[in-house]
Amino acid sequence: MSVKMGKIGVALFMVVSLIGLLALPGVAYTQDEDGPRGTQASVTDSDPSHYFGGSGSINLEKLTNGHDADVPPGPILPLGEEVTRDYIVTNTGDVGPTKVVVTDDDPNVSVVCPGTTLAPSQSMTCIAFGVVQVGLYANLGTATAQAV
Repeated sequence: MSVKMGKIGVALFMVVSLIGLLALPGVAYTQDEDGPRGTQASVTDSDPSHYFGGSGSINLEKLTNGHDADVPPGPILPLGEEVTRDYIVTNTGDVGPTKVVVTDDDPNVSVVCPGTTLAPSQSMTCIAFGVVQVGLYANLGTATAQAV
């Protein structure tokens, strides 16, 4: 089908078409092979978003020859005997910390751990050995970790 239009008809057709395209953002206009019909087709889009707000925390319990020796004098041990220090680290948070490191403030104590990560509620026991010295001895274990 062919239709003749004068200059005013072409200009009016172009303005109407342009207004139709700019009129409603987010609304698509359908067109058939003969030209614009002006029928609106709605379009939508959605995209969900989620997150989990977690907190990381750890607990360290240090034992000397199996005793919780937080208060002096602690267990009485024979001179020259081996002393075993257990450092029990527990993830008390709801995310898994990484790079778990356990140290002791005594530079002669070397703490060895079986791993470096802990899932929530998981524990690991690190260990260090030494020799019983004369007198009251005190040292401090420290656990540090980076939350995931």
